[in-house]
Amino acid sequence: MSSWRIRVGTRSFDVAVEEHGYGEYSVSVDGESHKVSVQEADWGIHIQVPGGSSYPVVSKPAPVVRTPPLERVAPDVKAKPPKKPAPAPAKPAPTVVMTGNTIPSPMPGKVVKIHVEVGSEVKAGDPVCVLESMKMENTVSAPRDGKIAKIHIKLGDAPNTGMPIAEYA
Repeated sequence: MSSWRIRVGTRSFDVAVEEHGYGEYSVSVDGESHKVSVQEADWGIHIQVPGGSSYPVVSKPAPVVRTPPLERVAPDVKAKPPKKPAPAPAKPAPTVVMTGNTIPSPMPGKVVKIHVEVGSEVKAGDPVCVLESMKMENTVSAPRDGKIAKIHIKLGDAPNTGMPIAEYA
């Protein structure tokens, strides 16, 4: 609590101010207490007496420097060290051009088995690989007949929906 003796013209007042929270105060003038709300504005401050008058206090324009409220810590508690900065964002995955020759992953999952290799001849419906998703194994089948030219996955990979699994020649 802060206390002052204020003189306005020929009158003197005993004033005490107690903060209850950010912007909320009790102001006592000659023993009569008032609850007051104070808000900052770009043009000055605004004082509101709940259930009473509102007072805009215009001040000379000055650069406004806003800082976050100070963290209040009990005297017997040590302040926590500042948090480490966030890690740099991950590099984007390499771009793969999807063509009509690409066999895409139908769902996200973990590759647990690969049935083909480069040069394999497949017929529509032949298994290409097995993805495990939500403890279930799902076989990814070849959508058409053809020869496998490239395989984009390996055991343990986790392709997302639409990611290329293999390509036809």
